[in-house]
Amino acid sequence: MDIPEHNNNIPQMFIFNGTSSSGKTTLAKALLDRLDNSYTYLSLDNHIRSALESYENHYPKIFENEKVFSVIIPNLVLTFHDIIHAFLINDQKVIVDHVLQENEWKDDLLSKIKQYKVCKIGLHCSVEELEKRERYREDRKIGLAAYQFNKVHENMKYDIELNTEENNVEECINEILNKSIK
Repeated sequence: MDIPEHNNNIPQMFIFNGTSSSGKTTLAKALLDRLDNSYTYLSLDNHIRSALESYENHYPKIFENEKVFSVIIPNLVLTFHDIIHAFLINDQKVIVDHVLQENEWKDDLLSKIKQYKVCKIGLHCSVEELEKRERYREDRKIGLAAYQFNKVHENMKYDIELNTEENNVEECINEILNKSIK
């Protein structure tokens, strides 16, 4: 099912939430390919990576103190929410790839998006599958998904929940489109 540009019933924002390696980026980009070209893809990983590269270039000694990360990362997450909100208040549609592992992050984002038509999508799969995916991908820290496993879905209510271990990309995207278009 491809959605024509004139359909006003689709959400202004789709947000994928799940652990590292749960399939957020794959599904977000696949959804972007299926929707009209008015959506912008926003990724927490890209936001953090870009900011940290800037920090590293300007403040190389900052990376010698790991405690700094306990301050920098939460602040980067909150600024990511401000970016999402800026798109929404300017009537821009977004597809967001996120890991809402802290309750403070969830509360902050949900308060900023509550007045918009949002489709919240929770991605699930087993810890064993997540660890297998982490080993397969060389850009992931082994154990990160297991650390996030019980945190990301805590206190979250979703419009759609998908198991990315049992369903392929096409099945997931079709379910998102079928359930989110009213």
